Amino acid sequence: MKSKTIFLITISVVSGFLATLLTSHAAAQTPDKTKTIELTSTRVAKGNAKRSDANIKHGEMANNPTAKRGAPPTKGGKARGASGCRVQFDNSTDLYIKVYVDGSFRGTMGPWDDSYVYVLPGITKVYARADFTDGSFRYWGPKEYDCGTDEYINFRMVL
Repeated sequence: MKSKTIFLITISVVSGFLATLLTSHAAAQTPDKTKTIELTSTRVAKGNAKRSDANIKHGEMANNPTAKRGAPPTKGGKARGASGCRVQFDNSTDLYIKVYVDGSFRGTMGPWDDSYVYVLPGITKVYARADFTDGSFRYWGPKEYDCGTDEYINFRMVL
């Protein structure tokens, strides 16, 4: 009986220690400048889906073979003046979603996926859209946000 009690106390202490360690490790990885903004989708019926979408300036982009774009400092690039801002799209749905930043296509996310985009500090406009096979679609935003230097913005998309 005494050894069983000691065993249970030992398990409790070890479990508490591990829980504290894991919680502090997760908290240490979260930047102080992270902000989460939840975006709820709006559904557009099939009949209204044919009109052009004013929130999309450029669809999927082709690469210019002569263009040179520097990497952000977090990807090994050199810092020039103010650092950028990381925008995270958090797809909390079972849909494939196209994401746009400042009206330009920046990629397609899979269900329950995350996508990261780096932007210069200043006003940033995000928009996302899930197209359906029947011609209807759901959209999130547009949402403008002043993205500060070395800031992390998390846009969580929900239905």
